[in-house]
Amino acid sequence: MTELKSNQRNTAKMFTPMEMKIWSLQKRSNRLVKFGHSDTSLIIGMSIKFIDSDETLRNLLCTSRDMSEILKH
Repeated sequence: MTELKSNQRNTAKMFTPMEMKIWSLQKRSNRLVKFGHSDTSLIIGMSIKFIDSDETLRNLLCTSRDMSEILKH
Protein backbone atom coordinates (compact mmCIF):
# COMPACT_ATOMS: atom_id res chain seq x y z
CA MET A 1 0.00 0.00 0.00
CA THR A 2 2.85 2.36 0.82
CA GLU A 3 4.45 1.72 -2.57
CA LEU A 4 1.18 2.49 -4.34
CA LYS A 5 0.80 5.79 -2.49
CA SER A 6 4.40 6.68 -3.25
CA ASN A 7 3.91 6.01 -6.97
CA GLN A 8 0.75 8.11 -7.06
CA ARG A 9 2.69 11.08 -5.70
CA ASN A 10 5.49 10.67 -8.24
CA THR A 11 3.86 10.02 -11.60
CA ALA A 12 7.19 10.19 -13.44
CA LYS A 13 8.02 6.75 -12.04
CA MET A 14 4.63 5.26 -12.94
CA PHE A 15 4.91 5.64 -16.72
CA THR A 16 7.71 5.11 -19.19
CA PRO A 17 8.94 8.04 -21.30
CA MET A 18 7.45 6.35 -24.35
CA GLU A 19 3.99 6.17 -22.73
CA MET A 20 4.21 9.85 -21.76
CA LYS A 21 5.16 10.77 -25.34
CA ILE A 22 2.28 8.74 -26.79
CA TRP A 23 -0.23 10.44 -24.47
CA SER A 24 1.18 13.84 -25.30
CA LEU A 25 0.81 13.16 -29.03
CA GLN A 26 -2.74 11.89 -28.50
CA LYS A 27 -3.67 15.06 -26.63
CA ARG A 28 -2.15 17.19 -29.40
CA SER A 29 -4.07 15.22 -32.01
CA ASN A 30 -7.32 15.74 -30.11
CA ARG A 31 -6.65 19.49 -29.93
CA LEU A 32 -5.93 19.61 -33.68
CA VAL A 33 -9.21 17.85 -34.40
CA LYS A 34 -11.05 20.30 -32.15
CA PHE A 35 -9.38 23.55 -33.24
CA GLY A 36 -8.04 23.25 -36.73
CA HIS A 37 -5.95 22.04 -39.59
CA SER A 38 -2.40 22.96 -38.58
CA ASP A 39 -0.25 24.20 -35.74
CA THR A 40 -1.08 27.79 -36.72
CA SER A 41 -4.81 27.22 -36.63
CA LEU A 42 -4.40 25.32 -33.37
CA ILE A 43 -2.71 28.30 -31.76
CA ILE A 44 -5.34 30.72 -33.05
CA GLY A 45 -8.18 28.40 -32.03
CA MET A 46 -6.85 28.12 -28.50
CA SER A 47 -6.20 31.86 -28.15
CA ILE A 48 -9.43 33.10 -29.74
CA LYS A 49 -11.19 33.52 -26.39
CA PHE A 50 -8.52 36.04 -25.37
CA ILE A 51 -9.03 38.29 -28.42
CA ASP A 52 -11.27 41.18 -27.47
CA SER A 53 -12.86 42.23 -30.76
CA ASP A 54 -13.78 40.84 -34.15
CA GLU A 55 -11.64 43.47 -35.85
CA THR A 56 -8.55 42.36 -33.94
CA LEU A 57 -9.28 38.75 -34.83
CA ARG A 58 -9.74 39.61 -38.52
CA ASN A 59 -6.47 41.55 -38.57
CA LEU A 60 -4.67 38.66 -36.92
CA LEU A 61 -6.07 36.14 -39.39
CA CYS A 62 -5.21 38.33 -42.38
CA THR A 63 -1.54 38.48 -41.39
CA SER A 64 -1.11 34.72 -41.73
CA ARG A 65 -0.84 33.24 -45.22
CA ASP A 66 -1.71 29.78 -43.87
CA MET A 67 -4.86 31.03 -42.17
CA SER A 68 -5.87 32.94 -45.28
CA GLU A 69 -5.65 29.71 -47.30
CA ILE A 70 -7.65 27.78 -44.71
CA LEU A 71 -10.39 30.41 -44.64
CA LYS A 72 -10.67 30.46 -48.43
CA HIS A 73 -11.70 26.77 -48.50
